Amino acid sequence: MKQIKEHIILWQKNLSNFYDSREVKSLFRITCEDVLNYKFSDFDLNSEFEFSESEATSLNDILSRLSTGEPIQHIIGFTFFNDLKIHVTKDVLIPRPETEELIYWIKENVDYKKEIRFLDWCTGSGCIALALKKNFPNSTVKA
Repeated sequence: MKQIKEHIILWQKNLSNFYDSREVKSLFRITCEDVLNYKFSDFDLNSEFEFSESEATSLNDILSRLSTGEPIQHIIGFTFFNDLKIHVTKDVLIPRPETEELIYWIKENVDYKKEIRFLDWCTGSGCIALALKKNFPNSTVKA
Protein backbone atom coordinates (compact mmCIF):
# COMPACT_ATOMS: atom_id res chain seq x y z
CA MET A 1 0.00 0.00 0.00
CA LYS A 2 1.15 3.51 -0.76
CA GLN A 3 1.25 6.34 1.68
CA ILE A 4 -0.45 9.60 0.87
CA LYS A 5 2.89 11.23 -0.08
CA GLU A 6 3.47 8.59 -2.75
CA HIS A 7 0.00 9.06 -4.22
CA ILE A 8 0.45 12.82 -4.45
CA ILE A 9 3.82 12.36 -6.21
CA LEU A 10 2.19 9.93 -8.64
CA TRP A 11 -0.66 12.38 -9.34
CA GLN A 12 1.82 15.24 -9.86
CA LYS A 13 3.84 13.13 -12.30
CA ASN A 14 0.82 11.94 -14.30
CA LEU A 15 -1.09 15.21 -14.42
CA SER A 16 1.71 17.77 -14.79
CA ASN A 17 1.00 18.11 -18.53
CA PHE A 18 -2.58 19.19 -17.79
CA TYR A 19 -2.45 21.05 -14.48
CA ASP A 20 -0.05 23.02 -12.31
CA SER A 21 0.98 21.50 -8.98
CA ARG A 22 -1.63 23.46 -6.96
CA GLU A 23 -4.43 22.23 -9.22
CA VAL A 24 -3.20 18.65 -8.93
CA LYS A 25 -3.23 18.89 -5.15
CA SER A 26 -6.73 20.37 -5.31
CA LEU A 27 -7.94 17.52 -7.55
CA PHE A 28 -6.41 15.01 -5.15
CA ARG A 29 -8.10 16.75 -2.20
CA ILE A 30 -11.47 16.74 -3.97
CA THR A 31 -11.07 13.06 -4.72
CA CYS A 32 -10.11 12.18 -1.15
CA GLU A 33 -12.91 14.23 0.38
CA ASP A 34 -15.76 13.59 -2.04
CA VAL A 35 -15.04 10.07 -3.23
CA LEU A 36 -13.26 8.48 -0.27
CA ASN A 37 -14.98 10.62 2.42
CA TYR A 38 -11.81 11.76 4.16
CA LYS A 39 -11.11 15.25 5.41
CA PHE A 40 -7.92 16.34 3.72
CA SER A 41 -6.85 18.07 6.93
CA ASP A 42 -6.68 14.61 8.55
CA PHE A 43 -3.80 13.78 6.23
CA ASP A 44 -1.81 16.79 7.40
CA LEU A 45 -1.96 15.36 10.90
CA ASN A 46 -0.91 11.89 9.74
CA SER A 47 1.63 11.99 6.91
CA GLU A 48 2.16 8.23 7.27
CA PHE A 49 -1.49 7.52 6.38
CA GLU A 50 -1.98 4.62 3.97
CA PHE A 51 -5.02 4.00 1.80
CA SER A 52 -6.67 0.60 1.72
CA GLU A 53 -6.29 -1.45 -1.45
CA SER A 54 -9.80 -0.57 -2.66
CA GLU A 55 -9.22 3.13 -1.95
CA ALA A 56 -5.91 3.03 -3.84
CA THR A 57 -7.72 1.39 -6.76
CA SER A 58 -10.34 4.17 -6.73
CA LEU A 59 -7.59 6.81 -6.66
CA ASN A 60 -5.81 5.15 -9.58
CA ASP A 61 -9.04 4.88 -11.60
CA ILE A 62 -9.76 8.58 -11.10
CA LEU A 63 -6.16 9.48 -11.92
CA SER A 64 -6.45 7.50 -15.14
CA ARG A 65 -9.63 9.33 -16.14
CA LEU A 66 -8.13 12.72 -15.29
CA SER A 67 -5.10 11.82 -17.42
CA THR A 68 -7.39 11.60 -20.44
CA GLY A 69 -8.68 15.13 -19.82
CA GLU A 70 -12.00 14.13 -18.29
CA PRO A 71 -13.17 16.87 -15.87
CA ILE A 72 -13.25 16.01 -12.17
CA GLN A 73 -16.88 17.17 -12.01
CA HIS A 74 -17.93 14.48 -14.50
CA ILE A 75 -15.93 11.86 -12.63
CA ILE A 76 -17.42 12.62 -9.21
CA GLY A 77 -20.85 13.52 -10.65
CA PHE A 78 -21.35 16.97 -9.16
CA THR A 79 -20.03 20.48 -8.72
CA PHE A 80 -20.78 23.33 -6.37
CA PHE A 81 -22.56 26.44 -7.62
CA ASN A 82 -23.70 29.26 -5.36
CA ASP A 83 -23.41 26.97 -2.32
CA LEU A 84 -25.57 24.33 -4.02
CA LYS A 85 -24.44 20.84 -4.93
CA ILE A 86 -25.35 20.45 -8.61
CA HIS A 87 -25.53 17.05 -10.31
CA VAL A 88 -23.61 16.90 -13.60
CA THR A 89 -22.95 14.19 -16.17
CA LYS A 90 -21.00 14.09 -19.41
CA ASP A 91 -24.24 15.22 -21.09
CA VAL A 92 -24.45 18.45 -19.05
CA LEU A 93 -22.18 21.45 -19.25
CA ILE A 94 -20.31 22.15 -16.05
CA PRO A 95 -21.46 25.52 -14.61
CA ARG A 96 -18.83 28.21 -15.14
CA PRO A 97 -17.64 30.76 -12.58
CA GLU A 98 -18.84 33.48 -14.96
CA THR A 99 -22.35 32.06 -14.68
CA GLU A 100 -22.10 32.22 -10.91
CA GLU A 101 -21.17 35.90 -11.27
CA LEU A 102 -24.52 36.41 -13.00
CA ILE A 103 -26.29 35.20 -9.85
CA TYR A 104 -24.22 37.59 -7.71
CA TRP A 105 -25.07 40.47 -10.06
CA ILE A 106 -28.80 39.65 -9.87
CA LYS A 107 -28.61 39.43 -6.07
CA GLU A 108 -26.99 42.87 -5.90
CA ASN A 109 -29.47 44.50 -8.27
CA VAL A 110 -32.84 42.89 -7.54
CA ASP A 111 -34.92 43.23 -4.37
CA TYR A 112 -35.18 39.68 -3.01
CA LYS A 113 -38.30 40.57 -1.00
CA LYS A 114 -40.36 41.25 -4.12
CA GLU A 115 -42.17 38.53 -5.99
CA ILE A 116 -40.30 38.12 -9.26
CA ARG A 117 -40.80 35.72 -12.15
CA PHE A 118 -37.71 34.14 -13.65
CA LEU A 119 -37.57 32.04 -16.80
CA ASP A 120 -34.43 30.03 -17.59
CA TRP A 121 -34.32 28.74 -21.17
CA CYS A 122 -32.00 25.83 -22.03
CA THR A 123 -31.38 25.28 -18.35
CA GLY A 124 -28.77 22.50 -18.64
CA SER A 125 -27.82 21.50 -15.10
CA GLY A 126 -30.48 23.80 -13.65
CA CYS A 127 -27.88 25.69 -11.62
CA ILE A 128 -29.20 29.15 -12.49
CA ALA A 129 -32.83 28.29 -11.74
CA LEU A 130 -31.91 26.55 -8.47
CA ALA A 131 -29.69 29.44 -7.34
CA LEU A 132 -32.37 32.00 -8.20
CA LYS A 133 -35.02 30.09 -6.23
CA LYS A 134 -32.64 29.77 -3.29
CA ASN A 135 -31.80 33.48 -3.30
CA PHE A 136 -35.29 34.74 -4.18
CA PRO A 137 -37.65 32.47 -2.22
CA ASN A 138 -40.70 34.66 -2.95
CA SER A 139 -40.19 34.38 -6.68
CA THR A 140 -41.48 32.01 -9.33
CA VAL A 141 -38.77 30.23 -11.27
CA LYS A 142 -39.44 28.18 -14.40
CA ALA A 143 -36.71 26.30 -16.20
